[in-house]
Amino acid sequence: MMPETAPTSYASRRLAIALGALALVFAASGAASAKGPATPAARAQAALDRWVAQKDLAGAEVGASVVCLDDGTTWAEHGADALMVPASGTKLLTTAAVLDTLPLDARFATRLRGVLGEGGVVAGDLVLEGGGDPQLMPEDLERLADAAVAAGLARVDGDLVVDASLFAPPLLPPAYDMKHTDSSYRPSVSAAGVNYGAVLVTVRPGKAAGDALKVTVSPASDAVVVDNAGTTVAAGGEALTVTAIDRPDGRTGVAVRGSLKVTDKGFADRKRVADPGLLAGAVLKAILGRKGVAVKGGVSVRATPAAGDAPPVVASIDGKPLPELLAAMNTWSNNAMAETFFKHLGGSGAAARTWEAAQKAVAKALVARGVPEGQFEIVNGSGLYAATKVSARAMTTLLASFGGDDARAVAFRGSLAVAGAEGTLRYRLKRADTRGKVRAKTGTLDEAWSLSGYAPTRSGCELAFALFVNSSEAKRANTLRRALDKLILELVRL
Repeated sequence: MMPETAPTSYASRRLAIALGALALVFAASGAASAKGPATPAARAQAALDRWVAQKDLAGAEVGASVVCLDDGTTWAEHGADALMVPASGTKLLTTAAVLDTLPLDARFATRLRGVLGEGGVVAGDLVLEGGGDPQLMPEDLERLADAAVAAGLARVDGDLVVDASLFAPPLLPPAYDMKHTDSSYRPSVSAAGVNYGAVLVTVRPGKAAGDALKVTVSPASDAVVVDNAGTTVAAGGEALTVTAIDRPDGRTGVAVRGSLKVTDKGFADRKRVADPGLLAGAVLKAILGRKGVAVKGGVSVRATPAAGDAPPVVASIDGKPLPELLAAMNTWSNNAMAETFFKHLGGSGAAARTWEAAQKAVAKALVARGVPEGQFEIVNGSGLYAATKVSARAMTTLLASFGGDDARAVAFRGSLAVAGAEGTLRYRLKRADTRGKVRAKTGTLDEAWSLSGYAPTRSGCELAFALFVNSSEAKRANTLRRALDKLILELVRL
């Protein structure tokens, strides 16, 4: 028989073991408390490190910078000082320079000048004076024509002359000759340009096999000449091609070749035009004709006398407010608008704006915003092709400088696309943590992808972020785009 004290001794040993284990737990807890829980910044860096190491980014060059706007601390970075191609993220650099150079209440005027004689007849030329409106559209020319008719314009015996001399030649922005395409995303830029320097070409089959294809161009004008050799077929046939070419006379040729089946729904594509100013003049002439105002002469593009000697203003219209234009440019990543704004930065007053001066103006504006020289190379205003370069750190420095609540900062942030809601982000970042909360500028080229902007975190910090991925593998576009979005989702949950 065991002593009566045996059960008590066994219980004591169990208690001692339990107390020892508990002591170890408290000791471990104390050690963890001494180190402190992982901070959001530490977790952000860890998330970025994992992101960079993923196989989807293998072989790609990555530049990233994530900054907390509340205290200015860097939460995460990788290759932050490397000069990289931001693609359309370049438009943020242009936006900053525009906001710091032009008045917030600036509007770009488009005018008609001429000497109205008896009966509303202009015996000489009617001048369309371009003011560099980045979003001059055919409906704006309708308004201008209505205003001219209301002012008494009845007939023009001379030419319709387009004065686009506010912008010095050439029409093609810097680096746009790196690749040749007739697509609308590679526009020429004129101070009198209309419709983003492009036309919509629509091709439909005829009613029966053997009929010519039906080709329409919008906006319609004599500035675009269609060469249609396309045919309607019952079956088979050659592949359809639609090509825009620059003609020696400044007009744009559209060559239609190949075929469409009778049952085909048709084809539509936006094509760049050779001279957007000539297009504006030709469209305006057609509009005036529909309103009963005949222009006997042709349409030409040339400089006219300076303001002091210029004919009187017959009619004038103003463009949209500056913040509204910048929002349209960035939300939809419009290259024509970006390069028009960029050209505006290349001069002031009556001086013709140049591309070279614009490059210097943007660089000056960035330095004034605290971005160090050597952290960027400015070539054009839209980011088309592998030309303009900037570091991720430079981008977040710029973003942070617009983190306040002054009018320019509000306009800058308000120009960005909204996640899951509008613009180039309308189909991206649609989760509850990001939708309607993340505002950013996208960038996409065959060899470059970027996302730069602002994002709130669960811990309460507002982040400024710049993520750049440069890779020669264009086929990875969707994969890399998803990778960018995945990292943003991790960051906002910190």
